[in-house]
This record gives sequence, structure tokens and C-alpha cells, in this order.
Amino acid sequence: MSTNMTEFSELCEDDKIALLKKGCTEIICLLTVVTFDFEGEFWTVPIDDENAAQVSLDVLKWGKWNLYDLHRQFMFNVYQEYNSDMNIIDLLTAILLFNPNQSNLIHKDMIK
Repeated sequence: MSTNMTEFSELCEDDKIALLKKGCTEIICLLTVVTFDFEGEFWTVPIDDENAAQVSLDVLKWGKWNLYDLHRQFMFNVYQEYNSDMNIIDLLTAILLFNPNQSNLIHKDMIK
């Protein structure tokens, strides 16, 4: 997505890297909503053209930072608003990517 945005292409390489480093984790968390089955509480992860694996939300219970409850609540909150409208996900992705409040940005004035 970022390479399709003229504004992103116009940034210097250092700012592109800084924005991607910071925004990558947040964007990945946001995109988990798109592939999540909210009734069964699992993700379907494609393995190849014919096979896929189901990954239960319960895998987040194994961590020590209470990720299960936090991520489950986050996903259900986003899901209520997004309701399969990828335009909302795209807009939120752009907002997460173009965060001018990051450190390490050389040209903060170009990121609005």
C-alpha cells in the first residue's frame, strides 16, 4: 500500500524507513481483524493454493503480557466499526503509517 501512495514516495529514504519501522507492528495488528473468524475465534492462514491452517486466538494466552484479552478486545472493537469495509481499514492503515509524532523523522513537516 505505501508504495502506491504518492506522498510516501516523495519522502526521503530515512523517513520512509522510520515510518515503516514504527507503523509495521501497528498495521499488522490492525490487519489481523480482516482474516479473523469472529464466531470461531480463529485466523485462517493460507499455506499454499489448496491448504490453510486455522490458528486459534487461544495461542495468545501463552504469552506473559496478557495479549489474549487485549488483542481480543481490540479486534472486536475494530470489527464493530469496520464491518467488512476495507476502505476503513485502508484509511486506518494510512493514519498509522503517517504518524508525525515519531522520533527519528527528518522532515516531520512533510508528514501530516
